[in-house]
Amino acid sequence: IEIGSYAFKYNNNLKTVKLNDGLRYLRYGAFSSCGLTEIEIPGSVYAIESSTFQYNDDLTSVIINEGISHIESYAFSWCTSLTDIVIPKQVSYIGSYAFRDNVKLTNLTLNNGLISIHDYAFYNCTGIENVYVKSLTPPTLNGSNHFEGQNADYNLLVHCDAYDVYVNDAKWSKISSRIKDACLTIYHNGTPKSGNGVYEATVGL
Repeated sequence: IEIGSYAFKYNNNLKTVKLNDGLRYLRYGAFSSCGLTEIEIPGSVYAIESSTFQYNDDLTSVIINEGISHIESYAFSWCTSLTDIVIPKQVSYIGSYAFRDNVKLTNLTLNNGLISIHDYAFYNCTGIENVYVKSLTPPTLNGSNHFEGQNADYNLLVHCDAYDVYVNDAKWSKISSRIKDACLTIYHNGTPKSGNGVYEATVGL
């Protein structure tokens, strides 16, 4: 069961849609340039294909349920009202430019099943403050500039048991100045707070 390529493209008046369990594929550009304000993607979906939800300027809420494996290139690019996103643990692949120019995105959670992030995946997400990276093994950074164009003060928060692994990884080390030990530090209204267990309480590791 699938929703085909460009099935609802340019439906500017389409604000909500219910995707039933059993759906397997969201094909290329299926809901691109619509007026969606929220979307929940059932776990039966295997892949969110390229450009599926790009240019949904009013999209503020995205729920991606467990079961989805791939988020392809440009899938949520230019969703300029989206503020938070949680990538569930069964997502192993995030494609190039998947979330580019989501300028209001402030908090991003990358769960522990993620294997690879491709180039420019979060390019020009200028509002990002915290990226919670839950995997103890650094996901492979394919290509370059995965977090290019971010807020100059954004944090990559990793588990204390993985901190040394991340800062010494060949690719992650290039952004090591942004990597923080999240078991020790969390930022609340700009004020650092310390203490064991902060990371677990914050992102539910």
